[in-house]
Amino acid sequence: MDANERLHIEWIGMAQPEGLVVTTAALKAAEANITWPVAELQATLRDLAGEGQTILDLRGFVRAVFAWSDDFVVDGADLPASLHVKLDGGEVLAPTLAVRDADEPGKFALLVQETHRNDLDAASDDKRWSATAQQRFYHLLRETGVPVGLLTNGRLFRLVYAPKGENAGWITFRLRDMLTVDGRPLLGAMHMLFNERRLLVLEPSRRLGGLLLASREYQNTVSSALREQILSALRELLLGFQRADRLAGETILGAYRHGHLHEIYSGLVTVMMRMVFILYAEEKNLLPMEADLYAKGYSLTRLYAQLREDRGRHGDTMDERYGAWARIVTLFRLLHDGARAATGLVIAARKGDFFKPDAYPFLEGRERGSVRQGGEILDLPRVSDGVVYRVLDLLLMLKGERLQYRGLDVEQIGSVYEGLMGFEIEMAVGASLCLMPEHVVVDLDASDVGTWNRVSAENQYGTNVGAHGSK
Repeated sequence: MDANERLHIEWIGMAQPEGLVVTTAALKAAEANITWPVAELQATLRDLAGEGQTILDLRGFVRAVFAWSDDFVVDGADLPASLHVKLDGGEVLAPTLAVRDADEPGKFALLVQETHRNDLDAASDDKRWSATAQQRFYHLLRETGVPVGLLTNGRLFRLVYAPKGENAGWITFRLRDMLTVDGRPLLGAMHMLFNERRLLVLEPSRRLGGLLLASREYQNTVSSALREQILSALRELLLGFQRADRLAGETILGAYRHGHLHEIYSGLVTVMMRMVFILYAEEKNLLPMEADLYAKGYSLTRLYAQLREDRGRHGDTMDERYGAWARIVTLFRLLHDGARAATGLVIAARKGDFFKPDAYPFLEGRERGSVRQGGEILDLPRVSDGVVYRVLDLLLMLKGERLQYRGLDVEQIGSVYEGLMGFEIEMAVGASLCLMPEHVVVDLDASDVGTWNRVSAENQYGTNVGAHGSK
């Protein structure tokens, strides 16, 4: 990973985008590097913001910071009728500024909306339409057919991307952060995205609109790539349970061997989807990541970081170390039962079947069909820390880049789940060889060695990497 990629990862992490806006892959392909150094630009911004740290002169701001030419910026009475959207009740939405497209007369590259609301995401007191400033701007972009916009209240500068027929995404740049030394990467990134050259001069694929479009196209490939990696993670987890079963004298999976192998597969798929849900919820702050107890004791994201550190120190012994699986089982129970700790940690009980401990007792080392008992001491499967690390690595890293779960929408997560269906576990009758990454398995003991059985990545318990005498 080069220095520019690291900077992109840094500023995107600082900005915490909602939904999909830009990806490091698209930025790298377009040779879009953040503006650097930005000391002079920061001084200009500080002068414009004044003591109140608020931009009051929007036109002056875009001229001084983004170098937008007056030849391309229109406002007020010069805004065409196509940029006015009538609402029920007679109200009209219109941008504060609009930037003309450099190539197509009559079209616009970007709309800018100034609002006086302190919170861009708070509902208004208007009884006719209590929409947030973000929702109103989103509606304006949709109705005018201009998918790219900048929403600001003078302290927050939000890049909004709302392509037709897709979910919107946005990144918010906070003025107070950009005025600090640590926030200079944010200022450099905002200037990179909004300067006139990026907006209007470069070839279309490298302009802001092209970057946003390419990022969406790249993200559309994430679902299929993630699906393949989850299949590999599923295979890894089954290998881990297969080994744990051997260590336990085949008491963990033994009851499933005859007629119930599908329950093993369903249980492991459920583990994968639970993890995907948790990683998404943690990135969206739907789980209390700010609570020290949760972050240090339960978080999957933090667990991955800890295991990654352990791998650096104890790489050769990770498959002989245990503890991570117990933490995962505890997290699953916590999300099912809920929690209210003296430290202030509060997690609502979700109940339901998704996290139900009795749905797949073998995950906790309990007998098939057993019901959990209060105060019961569990003899958990000895799934190694190495297995858990490799599973989380496959879920979190994609082509060497950290996957942003907050950028996935419901449909993409659903497609991942659908991609795991249609597979099954089979028992191996002899030594087998799995050819990755296509999940093609050769039964070496079959009468016709040339017969290849295309079965699931999890078939290691069966034809893939068999439980008995496998290779």
